[in-house]
Amino acid sequence: MKRLHLFSLCCLTSTVLCTSTAFAAPTTDAEIQALKAQLRAVTERLATIEQERAHERMQVKELQRELKQQAAQTKKPLATQTASANGDTVTSGAMPNSFKLPGTDTSIKLGGFVKLDAITDVNKGYGGQFANFATIPLDGSAQDNQDGEFNAHARSTRVNLTTLTPTEVGNLKTFVEFDFFGADRGNPNTTNGYEMRLRHAYGEVGNVLAGQTWSNFLDLAAYPESLDFIGPAGLTFVRQAQLRYTDSIDDNWSYAVALESPHTGFTATSGLEADLSQVPDLTGRLVYKDDFWHLAFRGLARQLNATNTATGVEDEAFGWGLGLSGRINTFGKDNVAFQGVYGDGLGHYLLEVAVGRNGNTYVNNELEPQVAYGGYVSYQHHWSEDWRTNIMGGYTGIDNDISRTGLGVNKEIMSGHVNLIWNPTPNYKVGLEYMHGYRELESGAEGDLDRVQASFVYNF
Repeated sequence: MKRLHLFSLCCLTSTVLCTSTAFAAPTTDAEIQALKAQLRAVTERLATIEQERAHERMQVKELQRELKQQAAQTKKPLATQTASANGDTVTSGAMPNSFKLPGTDTSIKLGGFVKLDAITDVNKGYGGQFANFATIPLDGSAQDNQDGEFNAHARSTRVNLTTLTPTEVGNLKTFVEFDFFGADRGNPNTTNGYEMRLRHAYGEVGNVLAGQTWSNFLDLAAYPESLDFIGPAGLTFVRQAQLRYTDSIDDNWSYAVALESPHTGFTATSGLEADLSQVPDLTGRLVYKDDFWHLAFRGLARQLNATNTATGVEDEAFGWGLGLSGRINTFGKDNVAFQGVYGDGLGHYLLEVAVGRNGNTYVNNELEPQVAYGGYVSYQHHWSEDWRTNIMGGYTGIDNDISRTGLGVNKEIMSGHVNLIWNPTPNYKVGLEYMHGYRELESGAEGDLDRVQASFVYNF
């Protein structure tokens, strides 16, 4: 219809023009103005018709788009359509890289990393999957006489889950993490499988934490960066069940106190003794932090208990420990990290003492704690944004009562490490580390170890 109307207008215009040409008689100004007015009217009408046609084309395109969307919606699974109708869609969570569990206020974050460690022992047959300097092969032993050993594993790989849920008493946080340093579950000829091992499992609301995590006597912020699973001698390295309270004093000072699962490790003269601690260990930590310093003052008080299970006779002793640790920023991103620990009956709160089990002795139904001390210093230098080096050294010493322990126990352990790490993105790093360790027994027997490790870490 509109096309017919447009055709009529065109004919009318042509007629007017032809008429004016055919009668080329002299024309007056009034006639000329009338013709111009007719032309303007025709032009305006044509423009109006063109606008109407453009609007119709837009309506057709919009209708086609709606039909496509309806067709796509029809293809969605019924469960998805129902979830959308109920508002149960996946959205971003309250933590970075987290999502909310549909239909709840709980944010969930999955994390961890995949790590490959490739390790070579030089001129020794040590073969450990991490460097335990308290058990270095002694000179002249069978392991010492071997030409070296290489092994590789992915047991350091970790998987963790964090949740955060708002409640009336504050945000409720939970954290669970596993690695693969559990028992071997595969043959090296085939699967090379390992059991998952619990590292952390705790909940936290407000100032209170309950569950298993790093001991409150440990200062994770002062830990050196080593590619080895543990690191230098002189470390506190213990995760255990605890109930902890943490609070701030002001902008720089904070404190934490905890009751922790007890364990009395000791050297004994027979296999009948048992560790039957009766009260939890008490730990405390006072922390100062600003843009330049991080300092942690730590304390430990614990009951030591050993029982002869054959006779029921038991003995108790008091153990204690003090620690100072920190990290100091130097130039640019460079920093120094350190720890010093001293105590009587420290036991597993100083790693090499825990391994040697000579933090305490139990002889003739009498339990006696022993003095131990240790620490480390580490310097981290950043060559560039992507490259850095860590140099560290550690030491542990034990004042053994050789009348009770004999001469076959560790007297001192020390180690040194240097590494080079390339970290081009937050999700990937690769590094090479050289380690040298040394230990000496009360008998004077000694041993040393040289080890090279390459590691590849992929975070997710």
